[in-house]
Amino acid sequence: MALAWLDAPLARAQVDAPTAEKVRLEYRGLAECPDAAAFRAAVARRVAGDWEAPAGELARRMDIVVSRVGDGYVATIELLDAQGRRLRRAVRGSDCRDVVNGIALVTALAIEARLDEVVDSSEPVTAAAPPPQSPASPQSPASPQSPASPQSPASPQSPASPQSSPAPATRPTARVGGPTAAAPVRVAPATSSGQRSEDPASAGPEASALLGGRVGVRGGVVTGIAPRVAPGVGIAGMLEVGAARFGLSFFGFSSGRVMESGVEARFDLLASRVEGCPIAFGLARPLSLEPCVSFEAGVLRGRGYADPPTVEEGQSGRVPWLAPGALVRLVGSFGVLVVELEGAVRLPLQRQEFYVRSESEGAEASETSVHQVPATSFAVLAGFGLSF
Repeated sequence: MALAWLDAPLARAQVDAPTAEKVRLEYRGLAECPDAAAFRAAVARRVAGDWEAPAGELARRMDIVVSRVGDGYVATIELLDAQGRRLRRAVRGSDCRDVVNGIALVTALAIEARLDEVVDSSEPVTAAAPPPQSPASPQSPASPQSPASPQSPASPQSPASPQSSPAPATRPTARVGGPTAAAPVRVAPATSSGQRSEDPASAGPEASALLGGRVGVRGGVVTGIAPRVAPGVGIAGMLEVGAARFGLSFFGFSSGRVMESGVEARFDLLASRVEGCPIAFGLARPLSLEPCVSFEAGVLRGRGYADPPTVEEGQSGRVPWLAPGALVRLVGSFGVLVVELEGAVRLPLQRQEFYVRSESEGAEASETSVHQVPATSFAVLAGFGLSF
């Protein structure tokens, strides 16, 4: 949606400006639109630093409301400038996900920019109806020609001109309250076409979340399955529901042939892992951090090789691998390309021991331990993939 990216002049104006103060976002949406968590995550991906004020802290407030108008959607942002004036702007479109993404960009620009300079490069909002010949025209709200020109000033007196009097007066949709003024970002003014919009107060935290996902490959090393560190590879998929993440991966690790206690052996792990990440934290763009809990299930296989006269017969054994754990993942998003770096800890529920039995005539059999699964296992993985 074109409005989601705003006008080029604004994109060049102070998008990299440092955040002057913390703000508090108040978001209300519709049941079919992204919820508050998804909206905040979209803003956090665009704004660096600690910009959101905690509860109870005095901060500048921004109100964002998503409403339905006819066959489309409109999202408005309302805030106070340094002089205490109430400022409003809006983004509209036919797809609610695109509209919320567009207002998230507008919000990020409002957080980072100095309001007086943003107002100078933005369009004013008036509470009057558009000219009667183009109230429903899709180009009139967002067309580059719609800002007021010297021949058609956008002053408060212009709605009362004889040319606009035949049209019934309308007011901006999703009005939060207070007088309208010049807005802090350059987007189209929000006006209705005579239809009542849905009450934004009816939307709540139960609004459906923004869906997305990614798939990729990972590689790294793991401890605990063998006497030494074992390398391995895997494939993974991740479902993104708002700020939450749900993942499923399959991987294999192998120590190769290792010598331990005078015995040559090999250890292999084949397993799957499910993981849940309740929230993703946005860091400096384009990075985010995902803390997760996980559970692995699979098979650990150990094999001893014949090495006469020390080992006359090689044998193998398999044991189940069940391990709950936790991990933290650093994710870098570069368009559709995703790069990941992960550290994980696992707690194996079964700590089997692999050993070699020695028997000789006239003496009791003895056992030599080759490896026992430890109480804690660690893994470091890196990977890349595609987001959708």
